[in-house]
Amino acid sequence: MSNALRILVVVVLVVTGTAFAVLAASPAYVRIDQSLGWLFWPEPAAVGMGPWGRLAFVIAGGLMAGWGVTLLLADRYTLPQALVAGMLTWFVVDSLGSVAVGAVGNLIPNTLTLVPFLVVAGPHLRREPSPA
Repeated sequence: MSNALRILVVVVLVVTGTAFAVLAASPAYVRIDQSLGWLFWPEPAAVGMGPWGRLAFVIAGGLMAGWGVTLLLADRYTLPQALVAGMLTWFVVDSLGSVAVGAVGNLIPNTLTLVPFLVVAGPHLRREPSPA
């Protein structure tokens, strides 16, 4: 991956994804919901995005950040190593964001997703990349 593409991946996916999650937990979210809700709902004043919208932003942000890390590392490390780094990034961003927006219950499915993945991927982490 070229340096320019690597920078683009970092900025677009990792930074933007993390920013989505942080935004959802900030007081600015309410202002954005009021101002831009019309993009998502036909009657934003009546519906708004509310707490589920905050959680959706957190989840989307975690997924974007995790995917960005995976793509960033995929050409330098083994696929299992890149995937584990991406999953850990997703877990941290999503879980911290979930707690910040009051959706502590989201830690249960996050953990139930991460632990089996690590159990399966763990034995493959020390392997060298296969020649292409």
